[in-house]
Amino acid sequence: MTDSTPIDVRTLTATELAALASNRIKTLTSDQVSFLSGSQFMALTGTQLATLSTAALNGLSFGNVALLSTTQIKALAPTQVQALSPSTLAYLSADQFAGLSVSQFRALTSTQAAKLSSSVFSVMTGPEISALTPTLISAMSADLLSYFSTSQIKNVTASQLSLFATSSFVSMTPDQVVSLSGGQIGGIAPTQITGMNPVLISVITPTQITSLQPQTFGAFTPTQLNIMEGSVSGDCWRPAPPHM
Repeated sequence: MTDSTPIDVRTLTATELAALASNRIKTLTSDQVSFLSGSQFMALTGTQLATLSTAALNGLSFGNVALLSTTQIKALAPTQVQALSPSTLAYLSADQFAGLSVSQFRALTSTQAAKLSSSVFSVMTGPEISALTPTLISAMSADLLSYFSTSQIKNVTASQLSLFATSSFVSMTPDQVVSLSGGQIGGIAPTQITGMNPVLISVITPTQITSLQPQTFGAFTPTQLNIMEGSVSGDCWRPAPPHM
């Protein structure tokens, strides 16, 4: 087969396809990619996949997306990841999603992020969480925070925390609230405070309270303040409010 011979992927074995030079793989069209069987697709190297045009990647079947290895995923350029249709990207498993680099993750569009399965949230790495942009935060599941472990939530910056809708912020568990650092607490918005339910209010510590911004501290309702006072005994309650 010469470099000018049209490729009929349906006649090639997986071994023959894997043996093709990258400059030949680069010529594959969306239709040709759609004809690839599972064994053929798995035989492609990361180097070969990286040469596919963004248009050709749109030919990936849902079944083949589910077969992507970590090596193949890491080989894709951010622009290639961004070119995947939201429905196609939604077929990535949690383990596959965990293989995305920070640059690949940041390349996701809001439409792609909105289609992600909630199963991938619990495997997001610290760098991926720290890389969440305002666009991605607003596009992802409303209860995104609730899927993070206490270890994961430590990677959310104060500025990011303030961007979560109140409905997302109050979806946190008591353990997550307790794990928030002073720096993170400092990013909480007044509207997020007023939306917190009695269970979450009851676990806020005096140390966390002193880290709140003055306008945020002032957002506590009398009922919320009474709950906090009742949950903390002795003189440790009523720490000095944030400096005005």
